Amino acid sequence: MEYAGDRQSIISALSMISSDLPENAEIEIDVQKNDLLGNLFRGLEGKSVSRSGTHCIIDFARTMNKLKPYFASYIPEDFVNSMQFSAGNERFTAWSGNDYLRIEGQTNLVCTILGTPPDEELSNAEATGMMKELIETCFPIPLPPLEMNMI
Repeated sequence: MEYAGDRQSIISALSMISSDLPENAEIEIDVQKNDLLGNLFRGLEGKSVSRSGTHCIIDFARTMNKLKPYFASYIPEDFVNSMQFSAGNERFTAWSGNDYLRIEGQTNLVCTILGTPPDEELSNAEATGMMKELIETCFPIPLPPLEMNMI
């Protein structure tokens, strides 16, 4: 699940999640390097993970929420307004009712939103119902890269 924003909201959400878990369950929290949120978890068991190479950071939920007016111009507004989003471990999910969109990996997310390079096909993306129509109708987004950077 993805939580962003006020630190107290994050702590409250973690508390609610952990209270419903069995004793042997684990909660994985991805905290970016130098994020002060990491200070809140000092003293808890954990492991540091580093990722080499170029980082492509897309706030999936925020981006998709900003794109809702665009989506509503192609698919029913009631459906668009009921869409929810989550991201974690490079799995990006959008759902509304029983319809869902699941994308595995940041590369596939970028290719879904902006389009695939020539002679390549999108992989590791699955959609059902209206989400399939959303993918077929609204993506890739017809924006120049400069405007896409602003999302």
